[in-house]
Amino acid sequence: MELHACLKLVVTCHCVPAVLTSCTLWPCLLSYCSTGGCRQVDTASLHDNEYRNYSQITDRAADLWSQAVLTPPDHVMRFALNAVTDTLPHNANLHLWGKKPSSGCQLCPERQTLQHVLNHCSVALERRRYNQRHDDVLRSLFKFISSHLQPGHQVTADLPGEHYCLRQDVATTDSRPDIVIWSDQSIILVELTIPFQPGMDAAAERKQAKYADLLARCRTICHSHFITIEVGSRGFINATSFDKLYSQLSRSKQSERRELEAEITRKVIARSHDIWCQRN
Repeated sequence: MELHACLKLVVTCHCVPAVLTSCTLWPCLLSYCSTGGCRQVDTASLHDNEYRNYSQITDRAADLWSQAVLTPPDHVMRFALNAVTDTLPHNANLHLWGKKPSSGCQLCPERQTLQHVLNHCSVALERRRYNQRHDDVLRSLFKFISSHLQPGHQVTADLPGEHYCLRQDVATTDSRPDIVIWSDQSIILVELTIPFQPGMDAAAERKQAKYADLLARCRTICHSHFITIEVGSRGFINATSFDKLYSQLSRSKQSERRELEAEITRKVIARSHDIWCQRN
């Protein structure tokens, strides 16, 4: 079995430990998962709920992730693999393993879990660490959309250094969707969210509620859509959300779409690793 296939099994198979421990590459995978001597992946303690959650990931997303983790430096690959199995040495795990007296976050009063570090730490939020990851992904989306607009359409993005502009008949709103695509006949609102898997559905619902009034207003003017683009903070895309976006653009090659998705997967893994390294 190739390493790429071995990695893909990490997120697509219900019985990952049994499958991988019989694989000739399992020792190699274990060595990559080593967290500086703190703890290796323990097949007896992998969380069943993690694998139920990951079983919902599409083959396309799993394939993108398993390819993406082969390209960065080894320390980023180790982070990505341990993030999937939730075996990184965050304080909740260190406390569980008897290596720390407390599971508390060193930046805020909350318990330091992986989800807390990658998505919910109030101090990380104040320091705009999550914004950097969000904006990196948004730039990739904006660049792709800009080069695949249908005739007569314009696009704007809520990004540093970009001029944000809307159609005059909706320009008075205080709402600022991440991306707006519009023409004389249509308006498409696009929101990017990078939640902790498996919180994609809930994140999409929050975005829809946030922009419900703006969407209703747009629909009184012309044909309008709202699309959420979801990418998990451990690097797994919601392929369905990307397909909804592609359907509103001019025709693109499959290779172009896959390169966009691969680029975004790599960016999220890299930026989440940066966030992880600043957790304390």
